Amino acid sequence: MQIMMDVTIWLLITSIPSKKRKRIKQNITVLKKQVWFSNLIKNKGFLLLFNADFRNIIGNYDLTVGTNQREKISSLKRELETFVYIKNL
Repeated sequence: MQIMMDVTIWLLITSIPSKKRKRIKQNITVLKKQVWFSNLIKNKGFLLLFNADFRNIIGNYDLTVGTNQREKISSLKRELETFVYIKNL
């Protein structure tokens, strides 16, 4: 019984969106418009988006429209490609 309660509480806590999760979702929406990102997901598989480390890298950037967005996207591209290469995904 305790295990069921613990699982239920865990599911409730993890289903509440945090600021970082919202930023990751927004960033993925922006990145899906980029050809290189679409090709990366297409070549490496859609499950790559569920990799926690991959998502954390995406969440480290703020890709909202504004100054230096292209530079941030370029930097994120390099970091994601390096991550995929090192992890051999």
